[in-house]
Amino acid sequence: PATQSGKTVQNITIRNVTVQDVFGKYQFADTSRGKETGGISLFIYRPSGQYSNTEYVRAKFKDVIIEDCIVRRVTRCGIFINASFLAVHPEKHIVHPVDGYPVTGLKIRRNIIEDCAGDGVIVRFAKDALVERNRAKNNHSGDEGPQGVEGPQYVGHGVALWCRSSSGTVFQYNHVYGTKGIKDGTAFDSDMASYGTIFQYNYSHNNEGGFMLLMRSNQQYPGTIIRYNISQNDGSSANRTFHFSTYPQDVQYDAAAYIYNNTFYIKDTQFTSANPATRIAISNNTSYKTKFYSNIFVQDNDVAVINRSTNFAVWQYNHFENFSSLPGGPANIGNTTGASDLSSPGDGPVSLTTIGTRTSTGAIDAGLDVYKITSNASTSNIYKKGFFMEGNGGKDFYGLPVSSDSSDLPNKGA
Repeated sequence: PATQSGKTVQNITIRNVTVQDVFGKYQFADTSRGKETGGISLFIYRPSGQYSNTEYVRAKFKDVIIEDCIVRRVTRCGIFINASFLAVHPEKHIVHPVDGYPVTGLKIRRNIIEDCAGDGVIVRFAKDALVERNRAKNNHSGDEGPQGVEGPQYVGHGVALWCRSSSGTVFQYNHVYGTKGIKDGTAFDSDMASYGTIFQYNYSHNNEGGFMLLMRSNQQYPGTIIRYNISQNDGSSANRTFHFSTYPQDVQYDAAAYIYNNTFYIKDTQFTSANPATRIAISNNTSYKTKFYSNIFVQDNDVAVINRSTNFAVWQYNHFENFSSLPGGPANIGNTTGASDLSSPGDGPVSLTTIGTRTSTGAIDAGLDVYKITSNASTSNIYKKGFFMEGNGGKDFYGLPVSSDSSDLPNKGA
């Protein structure tokens, strides 16, 4: 823990440590202390009697590495950052803390995080944190309770890998699967006051609540970038791949995100054309601040609709295979239908030979080749038919170059 204002805890490495069977607190709410218990934590703490109840502890962490660890069967969180209630400024809606983010130089990599009752990894109060090459499996495994019901016996909401009240967090090369439940039950989350967050080169599958949750954030600062990811069979229980939440209602900003060059395979066996599911996105926003560019969406049953309200986002140059409806509106151009020219969508591996999606040398699990494009013909809907993005990261999911020349259009998909 960090306990004193003006003091920095720094140069800590936690490596090859196994933490398991920790029985902490379940409950979701910040005031319940549930998110203060679990496996490995950086914790900013207000010692009793040393500070008033309204005084913030200006302690900091610098250059902390958590790598090659195993965290399993813990309640509530796996690897996480938190602070005793109001020990740090409650900047859930504030762009920058008064004297900078308390956590810098954080790296969480090559860890196995599984069967956590609540969340797998939570990054809070951090600047430029890196979360990479982790395996997050079967998290949010506790009893979430009925919708609208909270209590100490329920774990409530939870996500495998997510950040909040942070700037510049990068999640990459992670393998996330089996996240349970619909509160939230997603693989990833860019939560409140998460600025400039990037999710890239990740592989997720069979997460019951979906691929991604995006909470409201400040539209005047860098939004979330989601690119070069592969999602397979996410959202089977929650009827969604993305969830754009309007909570909290007192923040009058919509979640701004650029979602481009991802591949989504959606298997829907529970619904019929008479009762179609909301499969790509659930959102009540109407701001057009979310942009979907150059993604591939493959659905195997031809029954899914796009979203509850198509006017919350711009959809351009995406490809939809086996969808019964497409996004409408004058801004939605260049979208195509038909065969996706992917090798074998839906046949992605359940397990990988690596911890994340890459080895330390950058080699990729061969099982993920099923999402490669098989055609470079001019008649393809995918090959060189994408939307050019500046600052596109320079390479795709498979490590192939993506041009910085606007005349050299990218492929669609990851």
